[in-house]
Amino acid sequence: MTKFRAGDIVIALNSKDCAHNPRVEGQEYLVLATHICKNCGDEWICITENSFRHAKRMKCSECGSTSMASNNPWVSTKHFALVEKEESKDVLMIKLKNAISTENYEEAAILRDKINSI
Repeated sequence: MTKFRAGDIVIALNSKDCAHNPRVEGQEYLVLATHICKNCGDEWICITENSFRHAKRMKCSECGSTSMASNNPWVSTKHFALVEKEESKDVLMIKLKNAISTENYEEAAILRDKINSI
């Protein structure tokens, strides 16, 4: 069963600063494509476009399978949550932490109120 579809909006649950799969905790991303590992069933998404000269073979972090060949980078769905109309308390807490770290106190106050009303 897949968690995400192309066109979904997801939020990063953690940050990673690298050339192939950069993401910022609390930031929302558009899912461009999805992939299921043929070997173990782990789900992967593409959130950024990269123009590699040649298709890269990506290894599944769960089983080591190299079934993903693409010009775009893949990242495990374990690092993302689906942004829904009614956001979960965990997602709101990540957004609150991000708003405070960027000193966006107006948004932080709104998020704090949403969290307290749950």
